[in-house]
Amino acid sequence: MTSRGLRAMRIWGRTAAMLGGLSCVMLLSAPAGAQRERRILMLHAYNFMHKAASLVGASARERLLERSRDKLVIDADFLDLIRNATPEKQEEMARHLAAKYRGLPLDLVMTVGGEAFPFLLKYRHIIAPGVPAVFASVSRANYAAQNAPRDVTGIIIELDLAKTISLAERLQPKATDLYLVAGSAPIDRRWQGVARKVVQAWAGKYRVHELFELPIERLLAEVAALPPDAIVVMLTVFVDGTGKSVVPGEVGQAVARASPAPVYSSYTESLGRGILGGYSETFEDHGIAAADLALKILDGADPADLPPRSSPLQAYRVDVNALRRWNLSESDLPAGTAVLFREPSLWQRHRSIVLGTLLVIAVLLALVALLLLQRHRRKKIQEALRTSEERMAFAAKSINAGLWQYDPSKKQFWGTDHCRALLGLDGDTPLTPETLLGAIHPDQRELVRGFLDGESGLCEPHGLDLHVPRRDGSSRWLSVRSQSRPGDTAGDGQLRGIIVDITDRKIAEAEISARRQEVAHLMRVSLVGELSGAIAHEINQPLAAVQSNAHAALDMIRERTIELGELRDTLTDIVSENHRASEVVTRLRGLLKRGEARTETIHINGLIEDTIKLVSNDAASRGVTFRHSLAEGLPDLEGDAVQIQQVLLNLLMNAMDSTLPETDRLVAIATDMTEVGEVRIKMTDTGQGIGPGDLHRVFEPFYTTKEHGLGLGLSICTTIVQSHGGHLTVENGPEKGAVATLLLPLATANAPAP
Repeated sequence: MTSRGLRAMRIWGRTAAMLGGLSCVMLLSAPAGAQRERRILMLHAYNFMHKAASLVGASARERLLERSRDKLVIDADFLDLIRNATPEKQEEMARHLAAKYRGLPLDLVMTVGGEAFPFLLKYRHIIAPGVPAVFASVSRANYAAQNAPRDVTGIIIELDLAKTISLAERLQPKATDLYLVAGSAPIDRRWQGVARKVVQAWAGKYRVHELFELPIERLLAEVAALPPDAIVVMLTVFVDGTGKSVVPGEVGQAVARASPAPVYSSYTESLGRGILGGYSETFEDHGIAAADLALKILDGADPADLPPRSSPLQAYRVDVNALRRWNLSESDLPAGTAVLFREPSLWQRHRSIVLGTLLVIAVLLALVALLLLQRHRRKKIQEALRTSEERMAFAAKSINAGLWQYDPSKKQFWGTDHCRALLGLDGDTPLTPETLLGAIHPDQRELVRGFLDGESGLCEPHGLDLHVPRRDGSSRWLSVRSQSRPGDTAGDGQLRGIIVDITDRKIAEAEISARRQEVAHLMRVSLVGELSGAIAHEINQPLAAVQSNAHAALDMIRERTIELGELRDTLTDIVSENHRASEVVTRLRGLLKRGEARTETIHINGLIEDTIKLVSNDAASRGVTFRHSLAEGLPDLEGDAVQIQQVLLNLLMNAMDSTLPETDRLVAIATDMTEVGEVRIKMTDTGQGIGPGDLHRVFEPFYTTKEHGLGLGLSICTTIVQSHGGHLTVENGPEKGAVATLLLPLATANAPAP
């Protein structure tokens, strides 16, 4: 069955279920914002058993409710004019309708079926005076005979009997007998007249037989006796020869069932009931066309501007099952014929299932193809990865490095063979956190354990230098560098990195450190040499005082004029001057001693005062005055006091060398705390400052502005300060002279909280 035939059956089913009484009211809310309520009265010519008229009405009602912009109220009445054919009954029915809808303003009246059209024209002044009307399923001859007013329009049904007979002629070219079937109702008799005129065109070909106004039983008996090659054309049978009202569709079905010859009809209501077919239009399309006219009138169009028209959807329509029953060929059908009720193919019956199955197959094929492609890509990636790993391992081995990876969550290590060799592990020894800890020096195990447990900020690039003792008594130094995978959170992601043998670098660094200490010691010796005259003078003074006090004590003993109080004072002076000389020697020994750097607590203000004492005599001989402003309560520092004193001594000597003889030779020394928690030592001289071309080079090794200088003083000072985590700068003062600023971090115990 085609979609149009299925739709017709669906509409008929809805209509039959709905029409349980004489009147039916259907409401539908209009779109939001609509305010008007419109009322339509639909008058059916026949009772609800007539399928064709019901199809017209149901499709018109559905179209109206679907397309209307207003709120619609549709009332329907089935007039059954075949039974109520007398003028008295019709007038009584008209007055009944007028009383029924009195007080309910009608906006439009629609008639369905040929008999309802003249009924409305005759009694409109009673039922709905002045209300525009739209008719449906009215033949052209019926419309022409009524002389309809200008406010009445509608859809004319074009049932071309001649084309139906032409269809039979194409399918049965050898037929010689043509049988016409019609009833005795007024509409049936109108069809009799039409048929007599039409068949005159085939007067020379067919013997025409009229089966008109027969009782149903006799009609079926006559039909059953027809020759198989005859042509039977059903017109309409609303009333049989006995005056009994019947349903035309049911009569057509009975005739088709009884006839050995093909039965044709221009009414589509008989299709699917045994009738072969004919030239027709569908009743649902007829109802839709009538509804569209009604909507235009409700929207304000003048019915006079909408002349009656016919439906353009006329075509040959046949039942494929009837063709097969009477062994007729589809190839003889006219072009464009709609063949209905064809047995649906598997595709038509289970289209969604077939589509779903094909889709599933397509998806499965796509998945298979994707998996094959993925497998191919995976093999290529694995091969590329294997090649990359081999190249990386070779490159790492070439630079004496090993590759490793660690999963903190599983405590699992992976490393290359060269990585194991660097750690001194055998090839069959499992690489675990325990074996790693066992391979390194005991002093570093806690540090490495914190590293493995994720306590060292493993999301950022991280490094450790490991001391690894070897079985032969030697030891090696390894640099471990690691980084987590991008996007991993701390402690969750895998670590990967390299291990590089840095033993040679460590040995070189130790040698460089030793050479640096030797150079620093030589610089201290050189400074002491520069201060030798002043130091000798400072030592000679207490020694001379000791000698004088000793001679005085001897004189007291020799002359036997000993006064205990005076002797006590003399001996006290000797002890004091001896202590003074001892301090000078002690400071000098501390400055000149050599050896590795050591970390100790430094009282920076005291260290500055001791350093000033070392140069005080030299400063006095030069006429240099020291002015110091040392902040009280400064926290202690950590570091090598000898190295820090060397830096202070070098800066003081440079400041004294920079002062000019013709000016006030002043060196100012100040200490304080910075905002970030560092001790700041600032030395300012009154010299001529540093030339613009020399300022950026003062820290370069072997660069000097002194006539007999080596150019190593500030370079060594910078190295010492940086090794203590500090910073040294030299700049010109705001007016004259130079300013050296030394920043040193606090001891760990005194450092401010972060």
